[in-house]
Amino acid sequence: MKQKNITGILLLLVLVIFTTSLTFAPGEKKFSPAGTWEFKAPEAPEGYTTGNLVISKKKSGYAVTMEFNEYMKYNAVDVVYKAKKIEFTVYVEGETVNISGTFKKDSFTGDASYSGGVLDLTAQRKGKK
Repeated sequence: MKQKNITGILLLLVLVIFTTSLTFAPGEKKFSPAGTWEFKAPEAPEGYTTGNLVISKKKSGYAVTMEFNEYMKYNAVDVVYKAKKIEFTVYVEGETVNISGTFKKDSFTGDASYSGGVLDLTAQRKGKK
C-alpha cells in the first residue's frame, strides 16, 4: 500500500515539474509590435512607396503613425491588434487607406486598400531585434 502511495506521489511530482517547465520555457517572450517598421509598397503612387510605421503601446491597445517623410505623417484610427495581426485606417490627403497584415518575428506582410485598389505592403522592424 505504501508503495502505491509513494509511486503516485512521485508521478504527481514529475507531472507538476514537467508542466511548470513548459509554462516557464526560457526565451519565450510575448510578441509586441511596438517599434519602428520600415515599410515598402512598391505599387503605391510615387511618394508613398516607402516610409515607416511607428507603433507604440497605449493603455488600451496600440497607436500607429504612418510616416512617408519628415513632413508627411498620418495617425491611424481604429487600430485593432490581436494575435500578431493588425488592422487600422489612415486618411492620407483625404483618401481612406485600410491596412491589415500579420507580424512574423521582425517582418510584416499585409496589404493597403484604397479607392485605387489593393497594394501589397511589407515591413521590417528597425533596430531592436
